[in-house]
Formats: sequence, structure tokens, C-alpha cells
Amino acid sequence: MIDTMDGFRDDADPVGGGRFGGRPLPGHFSEDGDALQRATKCFTFLRSVPILFEIDDTTLWDIARSAESCEFAPGSRIVSQGDGSDDTNTRFYVIRSGSADVLRRDRGGLERVVARLSLGSYFGELGLLTNQARNATVRVHGTIPLRAYSFDALTFHRSIAEHVLVFRVLRERQRRQELSGSGRGRLRIKELDLLKRLPEPDLEFVLQHAEHRWYPERAPIIQQGDPGDRFYILLEGTVGVVRDGETVAQLNAGDFFGETALLLDMPRNATVQASTKALTWSITRAAFQRLVGGYLLSNPATQEEIMRRMRSALPGDDSGVA
Repeated sequence: MIDTMDGFRDDADPVGGGRFGGRPLPGHFSEDGDALQRATKCFTFLRSVPILFEIDDTTLWDIARSAESCEFAPGSRIVSQGDGSDDTNTRFYVIRSGSADVLRRDRGGLERVVARLSLGSYFGELGLLTNQARNATVRVHGTIPLRAYSFDALTFHRSIAEHVLVFRVLRERQRRQELSGSGRGRLRIKELDLLKRLPEPDLEFVLQHAEHRWYPERAPIIQQGDPGDRFYILLEGTVGVVRDGETVAQLNAGDFFGETALLLDMPRNATVQASTKALTWSITRAAFQRLVGGYLLSNPATQEEIMRRMRSALPGDDSGVA
């Protein structure tokens, strides 16, 4: 599994006379209007998925045309550990809405959650790369259905597999660097003013439940109106905060966002979009509520800012950050 991206936009010209984003579609793309609209929507989404950044437009169109849109009910198992024979277990998936838990059985047969997947996450690659049974179960998380694009083994091996492998190698190399003697990845978090006074055991817990994620320029990180499920700290780059189409704030490295929806249990009150290529560090709602939420509210350095943002989330105040 990989670090993922949240909040993709679908701002493509759906059928616009055979053009996409001002560019003509590949000449071989001759499907009817409905098929073209579906593929255009899929293309727009896939273009923002990190493992596919380097794929050229023509190849990505072919991938989008082969995609199957699927939906899974809350609590259902999409793939099961040990399976590998039927069609569901020989496909590659990219999540376009909802979330899922990754579970593995221990030696005693007890399942435990080892990862959480969300928008832009992919799964199913290991079984296809190794031609072996699934090494984990993927189960829909929460109370809303999970929607995904799925791809057959032929499309995966022909157009996607090499990019997955390169991404995995680069990610593993980054992980080793962060965990090396220099400890650069962790030190960067520990040195943030926001978390400096967090007790070491609590900080270690937060780090274990954290996720680093890169966003390309103009990519939405959170969307106004969406449910709040993560708390973010911006590590690199700049982001803009947009409410009702108007930019209300600009955040820089070291700033945080996303806490208002978690503290007030309400939808996101603004969109946060990368102004430049941006790296975020984020934790789940549970980790935020268990540790960071209480710490931030008791810390004079952040309490005033959080209260200002919470007030801005109420009707009649257009200032502040999501």
C-alpha cells in the first residue's frame, strides 16, 4: 500500500467536442458520449494518482478506457487473505471515494488492522506481481460505500505494474532514510513548535499513526463539505484555504489545518489546495482526539488560534482556516 492523495477534482470538459482540458483526445478514442464521459472522469482522477504521474496521456487514456467502476457496501470484504482464484481477487483497485481497512491474520488466526486506505489509495498489486494468493484482507471501513476503479491483470501488467514497482522502491528508500541513524524524518516532526512539548510516549504513538503524503500543485488536500477524518501539518510547500470560492488564507510549512471539523464534528468548512508542490503529515481522527486534540487545546501557543478558527466555522464569520 502507498501514501495517498485526498480530494481530487473532476474539472475536465466531459465531452466537449473531443477535447480534454483544451487538448484534443487521442484519435483512436471513438466511444459514444457516455463512454467518453466515463473515461474522461476516470482519466482526470488517475492523472492525480502519484504512481501514475509519469505515464503519458495516451497510455493513461488506454488505462482509463479499461477501468471498471465498482461499489462495495459498508463492512463488505473486497478481497480476502488467502484468496486468488476468482475475478475479484485478480484485479487491481484504486479508491475514488470512501475508505477501507487492511487486515492480516496472525499465527493464532486473529485478524488485526494494519493500515487504512482512503481516496487515491491502491491495493491488489502484490497478488498480481507475485501471482500468489492475497496476503491481506481489504474491508470497507465506516458507514458509507467504497467506490473504486478496478483493472484486470492484463491492463495492470501492460501499463501499471512498472510504475507501481518504481514507486514502491522509492517509497522504501525514503522510509529507510527516515529510520536511519540521522532520524531526519522523525526529527523534522519533533522539531515543530506545534509538537515540541508533547510527551515522548505520546509523540511516538502519534508518529506510528501518521501518514506523509505529497500533493502536486493545485491538488485539493481537503474539500469543503466533505467529512472531517484527518488532522494535517504542512511540512513543505504552501497551500491556500478557499471558502465558497474565495481564498481566505495562505498556509506555510509548519502550519496546521483540519482540526475544526474534528473538534466540532462537522463537515469541512473550507477547501485546502496546494499552491505549490506540498508535503503534509497527517493523523487519523482517533489519534487526533486521543492525543493531539487535548494537547493543542491546552497549549497557549495554539489555543487562541484554534478557538479563532472554531469561531470562524460558525455562521456569520468569514475569516479563519478549515
